[in-house]
Amino acid sequence: MKKNLLKAAVITGILSAALTAHADDSKPLSELLNGKFTGSVGGVSDYKFRGISQTSEAPAIQGNIDFVHNSGVKVGVWGSNVDFGGTSDASLETDIYTSYTHSFNKLTTEAGLIYFAYQGAKSINNYNYTEVYGSAGYDFGMVEVTASLNYSPDFFAASGVAYYPKFYIKAPLPKGFAVDVSVGRQYIDNNSRYGVPDYTDWSVGVSYAIEDFTIKVQYVGTNLNNTQCALDACEGKGLVSISKAF
Repeated sequence: MKKNLLKAAVITGILSAALTAHADDSKPLSELLNGKFTGSVGGVSDYKFRGISQTSEAPAIQGNIDFVHNSGVKVGVWGSNVDFGGTSDASLETDIYTSYTHSFNKLTTEAGLIYFAYQGAKSINNYNYTEVYGSAGYDFGMVEVTASLNYSPDFFAASGVAYYPKFYIKAPLPKGFAVDVSVGRQYIDNNSRYGVPDYTDWSVGVSYAIEDFTIKVQYVGTNLNNTQCALDACEGKGLVSISKAF
């Protein structure tokens, strides 16, 4: 686990250093490329993906770097340490993605493609997979509501076609605070291959932003029991995270 955290720390450190080194002359480069670079680095007490722990309930170090074109096109990469336990040798997850975002007054739409890669995993495990997604969000002022749908033609561990619809609500509060609630449903064609039946996950969180830092406390859970999901990876749990944007 320490090796996994160290690898993740090195990756996020490189991302951070690249962004920092770029800061002094970012304006000419941004003008040349007609866009801007953004990124973040941070840590979380347990990396939960759609309600299931990806680190055997251990902490994770995570970071990303994106380039956002003025047209609304974005390309980027995100990374985190992972630990699936058992005989899995996967130690790092790297997500490479591109998307297009467009706003119509208070309505924001987005469509994108994500490739999930797991470094260290044996090829026979077929962990790597691709998803396409679309979302639409509306800002009502007091709350922001977003509905999204992710689709994979061959999901994690070669478990076949998968869908993940999700609803997300965020309410900004005074003095940098915000609350958010989400509910999603994971549908998987080959449940035995994936390891769990179709399930619902949810989260409730409170965040606090000050300058470039964001601190968040949330509760994440699923409707899976310990018989359906081994090693308590799917049980409800409180999480704490902190991140810094660049």
